[in-house]
Amino acid sequence: MINNQNEFNNTYPKETKKIEITDEYDFEGQLAIVDYLNLEKLYLHDFDSIDKITLKNLPQLQECTIWDCGMKELVIENCPK
Repeated sequence: MINNQNEFNNTYPKETKKIEITDEYDFEGQLAIVDYLNLEKLYLHDFDSIDKITLKNLPQLQECTIWDCGMKELVIENCPK
């Protein structure tokens, strides 16, 4: 198991404009994508063990695609676009 938040934060710097996460990661439990002020596109797919995803303070996010993740809860806050 990977520590979701540490791995995510180390892989994707806050200046990132596009994030695509697939089954290459062994994420489990929860994942929070917070304060990515330049993020425009987010794709999450093909991993089964994420229960909760939080998207918060993503003012430039225009496109978000999440599928086949086994997610039970999605929280979206301050994502105006």
